[in-house]
This record gives sequence, structure tokens and C-alpha cells, in this order.
Amino acid sequence: MGDEFALVRGMTRAHHALATAEATHQAARLVRSAQHGDPSAFGQLYRRYAGMVHAIALSRLAPDDIADAVQETFFRALRRLSRLQQADAFGSWIGTIAHNVVRDIARAKALQTGNAGVSARVHDMSSSPASSRSSPHA
Repeated sequence: MGDEFALVRGMTRAHHALATAEATHQAARLVRSAQHGDPSAFGQLYRRYAGMVHAIALSRLAPDDIADAVQETFFRALRRLSRLQQADAFGSWIGTIAHNVVRDIARAKALQTGNAGVSARVHDMSSSPASSRSSPHA
């Protein structure tokens, strides 16, 4: 029975890896189409990645700021899409832009409310090792 479970688990992992690779390939095709001026391709990328961007924003911002963060993220991505050289990296690229937008909004809110502690935490978050990797500046 243990061997059967290992076989099923291995197949599940293989299917997941195949599905992930296919999704990445499809996203890369959409990116290239969008880079060549196809607005429907960017719309499809929006539908595919808006949930992820929303979740990133929701993790750090008040509910009233979520829609603005999602909109700003995709606006920045659209403006910079021509500079994305690795189309298959769109998911991580848009995620990085989302983190930058969230940081910017949180920082602006902290300055508006005079909450220096929040601003310091946002600054610490933006200077963490994970955010110091090569990433798009949003």
C-alpha cells in the first residue's frame, strides 16, 4: 500500500509540475502578445493574476486601499511591460510590483496619519533580503 501511495503522490507532483509549466508557457505567450499591442492579452493577464495581486495587497493594507493597490499594480505593469525581457517571469514580476505598490501605499498612509512606527516597519520590510533581489523598481 505504501508503494501505491508513493506512486500516486509522484504522479500528482508530476501532473502539478506539468500544469504549472503549461500555465507559465500560456502566460508567456500572453505577455508577448501584450508587448506587441494586443489589449485583450493584457486583459487576460489581469484576470489571471488579479487574485494574487489582491492577496498581496490584502496582506498589508486596509480593505479601503486594496482596489487602488491592484489598479496601480497593473497600471505600472502595463507602462513597463515592454521592458520585461523574460516573458515567463511575469508572475514573479507582477508580484514584485504589487509588493512595491503596497509598500508605497502603506508608507504614504503612515505619513498622512503621522504614524512613524508603521513607516519604519514598512521601510524595514522594503530593505529585507527578499526585496533586495534583482527586481523591477515600481
